[in-house]
Amino acid sequence: MAGGSKAAAAVAVVLAFLLFVVASSAAAAAPDMSIVSYNSAHAVCGLERTEAEVRAMYDHWLARHGRSYNALGEYDRRFQAFWDNLRLVDAHNADADAHGFRLGMNRFADLTNDEFRAV
Repeated sequence: MAGGSKAAAAVAVVLAFLLFVVASSAAAAAPDMSIVSYNSAHAVCGLERTEAEVRAMYDHWLARHGRSYNALGEYDRRFQAFWDNLRLVDAHNADADAHGFRLGMNRFADLTNDEFRAV
């Protein structure tokens, strides 16, 4: 029986190690889930991002997510939704300690709230 409990303990150690490796891998990949690097100076100091800065972020986001818009005015409409969402993210993250979490820009960043709810 003693050999069985040693084997069970060894299996438990191996499983705990594997769980640690998986959790570490997930945590390491988490920053890649948001393509927009959070600049704490914007939220803390209440700085508004410039249009040029947001357009550069948006173009990077478009390339990352393989998005392109063919309809007339669609690029500008989606850009405005992106910028509105970025403002929301910045405002939330300015007080993230009170919320206990931070927001980021993901693959839905060019959708309005109504469009996102319909997805």
